[in-house]
Amino acid sequence: GGDPSRIGIYGSSSGGHVGELLSMRPRDARYNAIPLPEAPGLDATVAYVATRSPISDPYARFKNAEAHKRTEMMQNHNV
Repeated sequence: GGDPSRIGIYGSSSGGHVGELLSMRPRDARYNAIPLPEAPGLDATVAYVATRSPISDPYARFKNAEAHKRTEMMQNHNV
């Protein structure tokens, strides 16, 4: 019973980054590499994007890990 014109994206980490890219450039051929013959006029525009720790902002991701005392994430940042 959902409304297909109100599709959104949720992604975490690299999935959040992909969600950001899709939302910024919905008609970019790089993000429409798989043709859908059943829906040639498909519009990839999304109504909303929600992300958690996207890799697009590594410093903010590090500060979040620091605030939550996630030692392993902080060490991975410094590698």
